[in-house]
Amino acid sequence: MTSLPASISALGCSALALAFGLLSTATGCNFILNPANSDEVIRCKNATECERDSYFAKSLATKRTDASCDAPGSGGGGFTSSKTNQVCSIIDRTDVSCDPTILMKGKFYDAWEQAMMNAGAYTDCPGAMKGSLGCAAKDSGGCNAGLSKNELGVCDDPKSPNPLYNYKSEDLFGQDVKDQHCRSYFCSDEFVCSNAGSSPKCVRCDPDAEVGQGGCGELALAGKRSTVYQSEAQLKDACLDAADPEATVFGDAVAAP
Repeated sequence: MTSLPASISALGCSALALAFGLLSTATGCNFILNPANSDEVIRCKNATECERDSYFAKSLATKRTDASCDAPGSGGGGFTSSKTNQVCSIIDRTDVSCDPTILMKGKFYDAWEQAMMNAGAYTDCPGAMKGSLGCAAKDSGGCNAGLSKNELGVCDDPKSPNPLYNYKSEDLFGQDVKDQHCRSYFCSDEFVCSNAGSSPKCVRCDPDAEVGQGGCGELALAGKRSTVYQSEAQLKDACLDAADPEATVFGDAVAAP
């Protein structure tokens, strides 16, 4: 077998799983190959063994991932609890909070306070703006020139990397700020803040989930993408070697109307 790199990116996870006859369902998981024998994964008895392996050190040091030790076919990291065929993998860290009432200092809280001061900006598009970018379609069902209705029912640029959605309820207040916190922490626009559960957490977005509950998309306000978001290129440029929840970065605060 052709030699493969020690860590495989999330995009290659499914392909690698098939190559090794493994079933992987966890979004963002990485298999770590045994450097001494590149066609085998690293075997383990528990996650601590994986954490001690030198080939995990670089990824775990970013504070964006966790080590997992499970067997083919399970839940958690895409494996079962079988003790006879366990392998190491890296999964997205699942305990990163995006609750501004918990993180009471740092840039995230500052951005949240700015959103509170400009609360009037968080409102649905007025009827006169139907058909515009980030707004509902016209009563006739169409959108303005160059736009089309996306899967979230909003007029959008079909070339946009992330679908826009409009502000429909108070549950989405500051969702752009919370999402950007997660995006900055993980250095990727694939991450959002999920309000599902007892405490909001950063998760890799799921296109089948509702926005605000882990679904993919970007909040549009007053007919434009929220200025709080940063592009994928900006996220990469500002990416820290080790993530820090108090040092996440944000675009310009949304201005009050």
